Amino acid sequence: MASSRIVTAISIVLVYSMVHSPAKATDWFVANGSCGNGSAATPFCRIQDGINAAQSGDQVVVFEGVYRGTGNTDLIFPPREIAVFGNATCIIDCEHLVRGVSFISDNGQSSTLQGFTIRNGNVGFEGGGGILVSNASPRIIGNIIEDCVAQGSGGGVETTGSGSPLILNNTIRGNRSVSGAGGGIAAGSSGEVTIHGNVIQENHAANGGGILASGMVTIQNSTIELNVAEAHFGGGVYLAGGSKLLVTGCKILRNSAPDTGGGIYLPTGTATIVNTLIAGNGTVAPTPFYGGGFGCCKANENGRPIIVNCIITNNKAKDAGGGVYLNLAGTAPHISNTVFAYNESRKWNLRRVRWGPVRGGR
Repeated sequence: MASSRIVTAISIVLVYSMVHSPAKATDWFVANGSCGNGSAATPFCRIQDGINAAQSGDQVVVFEGVYRGTGNTDLIFPPREIAVFGNATCIIDCEHLVRGVSFISDNGQSSTLQGFTIRNGNVGFEGGGGILVSNASPRIIGNIIEDCVAQGSGGGVETTGSGSPLILNNTIRGNRSVSGAGGGIAAGSSGEVTIHGNVIQENHAANGGGILASGMVTIQNSTIELNVAEAHFGGGVYLAGGSKLLVTGCKILRNSAPDTGGGIYLPTGTATIVNTLIAGNGTVAPTPFYGGGFGCCKANENGRPIIVNCIITNNKAKDAGGGVYLNLAGTAPHISNTVFAYNESRKWNLRRVRWGPVRGGR
C-alpha cells in the first residue's frame, strides 16, 4: 500500500513539475500514520507541517485518506508560492469545528490548492466556512467544498481584500451562509475574482444562495443550480451594489428566491450576460414575486444589464417578469439575440429596454 502511494505521488509531481516547477524545487509528502521527515518514504503526518516546510516553488503531495484535527484542518498558507496536491479521496474533515483552509496576505505569491474534498467547515460569525481568501491570489483548482457553514458571508468560499484569486473546476455544494450572502461563494476583492468551470449547487444564504459577486467578478462555463436565497434576493447570483459582473457560457438552473431574481439579482452596478442558459428558476419553492430568471432594480446611470445570445426559458415569478424583470431608474438595458420561451408570471414587465433581435415571448 505504501509503495503504491509513493508511485502515485511521484507521478503527480512529475506531471506538474514539467510545466510549473523551478529546477531546484523540493517535494514534500504527507500521509496518515507515523510522523516522518516529509520524504516520500517517511512523510509528514500533518498537512500543515508540509505547508510550513515548503518554500517558494516547492510542492506538497498529500496521500489519500481522511485528515482531521489540529494540523490537518484550519490550514494557513504562508506568503510563498507553493502548491499542495491531494486526490479525489483526500478529505479534510473539519468536523463542524473550524475552517478548512486560509490564504492570507500572500504578498503577490500565488499558491495552489488542488484535488481535495473539504467538508464540514464551521467558522461561527466569520466568513469562508470552507476556504477564506484575504488579500491573496491563490489558484483553487479541482476541489470539492461541501457542507460548510459560516454565519457571515461565503459558506463555502469567501474572497476579500486585494488580490485576484482563480476558482477553477471545483464542485461547491451544500454550503450555507446563515446570516450573510453567498452560500457557495462570496466573491469580493479589489482585484478580479475569476470563477471558471465550477459546479455551484444546493447552497443556501440569506441573499445570493449560490454566489455573492462584489467588485469585479467573472463567472465562466459554470453551472449554478438549485441554490436558494432564503430571505430576499438572488437565488443563483446576487450582484452587490456598484459591482461589475461578467457571466459567459454558464447554466443558471432551478435557483430560487422569495422576493426578486430567482436566477440572478442586480440591484445596482453592471452585469453582462453572454451565451448563457437561464432556465427553470423560480419553479422550485420559494418562487420570487419578480424576475424568475433575472431581476434588476434601481440600476444607476453608470450601470445597466446587457444580455446577449442567451436562452431564458421556463422561469417563473408570482407577479411580474417570469423571464426578466426590469425596474430601472438609469440607463436602458440592452437585450439582443436572446430567446424568451415558456416563462410564467401574472403580468409582463419589461420597460425601458434597448432591444436588439429578440425571439420568443414572455
